[in-house]
Amino acid sequence: MAFDITIILAYFAVVMAVGVYKKVTAKTSAVEFFLNSRSLRWPSIAISTIATNIHAGHFLGMAGSAYL
Repeated sequence: MAFDITIILAYFAVVMAVGVYKKVTAKTSAVEFFLNSRSLRWPSIAISTIATNIHAGHFLGMAGSAYL
């Protein structure tokens, strides 16, 4: 049991170390990262928005509404 916890904690430590390293060496700011330097074209934004808003509830709900 202790070995399992050690592996999990080591994994989290490595993930945190990689994240901190990438943050320190990053050449772009958070705004540039999240907005992609405002260089996305409209098809990419539309597909991303649609993919974000579609989930399993939509498909199950539409199938359920067919029987109403």
